[in-house]
Amino acid sequence: MRIKVVTLPLRFVQRAIEAWVDFFLDRGPKGAIARLAAVSGTLGLYWSVLALSGGASLEPAAGWIDELPFPISAAVGLAALYLAPRVLIHVIPVLGALWLGLRLGSLYLTDLFELESTSIASRYLRGALFGIDLDTLEISNGSLEGLDYNSPLRRIGGPGHLTLHLGLAVVFEDIHGHPQVYGASKKRFIRGFERLRDVVDLRDQLRTVDEVRTVTRDGVEVYARDAQMVFRVHRTGKAPTRQEPYPVDEKDIRRLVYGQTVGETGSRRWDQILPGLVKRELQSFVANLTIEDFLALQPELPIRAEAPPEQLPDTLLPPTSIHIPRRRLTERFHQEEVLERLRDQGLDLDWVGVGTWEIRERGSQTATSPSPAKTLLATWRGLQQARVAGSPDYLRHKRNARSDAYSAQVLRAWIESWHADVRLRSARPWQLLREMISKLEELRRDLTGDPEFHPPLDFDRTLEYLRGITQSEEVGS
Repeated sequence: MRIKVVTLPLRFVQRAIEAWVDFFLDRGPKGAIARLAAVSGTLGLYWSVLALSGGASLEPAAGWIDELPFPISAAVGLAALYLAPRVLIHVIPVLGALWLGLRLGSLYLTDLFELESTSIASRYLRGALFGIDLDTLEISNGSLEGLDYNSPLRRIGGPGHLTLHLGLAVVFEDIHGHPQVYGASKKRFIRGFERLRDVVDLRDQLRTVDEVRTVTRDGVEVYARDAQMVFRVHRTGKAPTRQEPYPVDEKDIRRLVYGQTVGETGSRRWDQILPGLVKRELQSFVANLTIEDFLALQPELPIRAEAPPEQLPDTLLPPTSIHIPRRRLTERFHQEEVLERLRDQGLDLDWVGVGTWEIRERGSQTATSPSPAKTLLATWRGLQQARVAGSPDYLRHKRNARSDAYSAQVLRAWIESWHADVRLRSARPWQLLREMISKLEELRRDLTGDPEFHPPLDFDRTLEYLRGITQSEEVGS
């Protein structure tokens, strides 16, 4: 019983001391104010005791001080008390000790964080100890390189103020190494010993790769040129709102920041590995397809009416490039396996686009020994041409083109007949009639075997009438 009576006051004193120490060493604004008040109050009390304990005499200067107005004379007299030599001789060493402590602390921080000058460390100490001249770090893009390099909050850590623009998130680590994720805000206070780890851009990220070499499941090399992918941080599935335009989960942001790869040059940020991610996903996509499956993604090719009719099948396909619509590629990539693999990295895939796909030939192949890829591509192109050449649209275009060509041929024959060497100019109209009859008979013979040819009802009667005119007695021989 006696032990409890004795220990209870000790516990109360111990807890009071711990509470006071925690308050005095607080890493927030309250702790800075308490430290500033304690240091300035102690120094002021010490200085006042020295000044008012008697020692300084104002008699040599009393004459000119008395001539001043009352408030000014009292202030000058009090200042003379505090600035008396026998007072300053005890105060200056204390002030020098404070300055020396701050200077040594700045040198230590400069060496510890490898700073270029002690001004950054001095500013940090003023803010961390007394809350004076706190740094404000503004982040407006998703790159650490764009931040103020001389900012104490960037180089050393808190305390300080953070201004974060919309569409960004930052990760700070506290004194115990625990991550703290902060979203966009006008001004946020960062507590002491919190260090900036990384910035994450929540907006869509477009990455482009000039060329990607892929191999199909049956060993055919396919090259993707101008490959593009749009990524973004994985979202929770909630619809964006005005209050929360980027609904993301903190664990996905931490996964991006702490899941960085380490290479020969050090760790790489998550946005720096996106081009490599584009390559890996395209290679994985093509590796799951045979060359037949890959070519089947090619859409039906439209008929290009500007091509000559006799060359139309040859102009339907480019010689070596293949175009697959972005929508079809995106649909193929939006499979659960691919989405889950990206989700594990904290990312979502929006869309995929490839400028052209090329099937190239290796240098060892000769003209007499074509590669299987070249043979298969030529066969596929032939099938595509045959399919398009047999389509109703192509046949209609073919017939219209042939009709236009035949009309042009008849007109040219008339012009040549008109300019022919005929003795009697009056015989030229009859010569044109004979040319018309010849062309109509030729057309009748050419189209007789066409099952779709249905001549007008008066075609034969018109032809017989024209023959009768040219053979009448009035025309003569």
